[in-house]
This record gives sequence, structure tokens and C-alpha cells, in this order.
Amino acid sequence: MVLATGHPRYDQMFPVLEPRDIERLKRFGRSVTYLAGTQIAKTGSLGPGVVVPDLHLVQLTGK
Repeated sequence: MVLATGHPRYDQMFPVLEPRDIERLKRFGRSVTYLAGTQIAKTGSLGPGVVVPDLHLVQLTGK
């Protein structure tokens, strides 16, 4: 298994956004709040589009 962190374009694929970058992105979408335990996206299913989670508030799992 090859980890994505070793990919030469990792920083472009998974950017770490500064607060000012997130503020600029807000004009292209909407802010959404989910109840605790709600599944936002699932591998193999149609997703909601680009999601910019606040990682302090979102739990990522590999179920």
C-alpha cells in the first residue's frame, strides 16, 4: 500500500487552508451543520460536492 503523503503533489491534493482562505471560499458555497453522528460522505456514493470540514468538529472514520 502506498501512502498519499509520499506523493510529490500531496500538498496540492490536500492543502491546509488558513482561516483567510476558508473565508474566501465561503462565497462559493454554504455553511452546513449536521447533527452528531450524521454521515456526511461515503466512499462509492454520490457526495455533496467539495467539503471543507472544520477538523476540530468533524470525526473522520474508515468504516
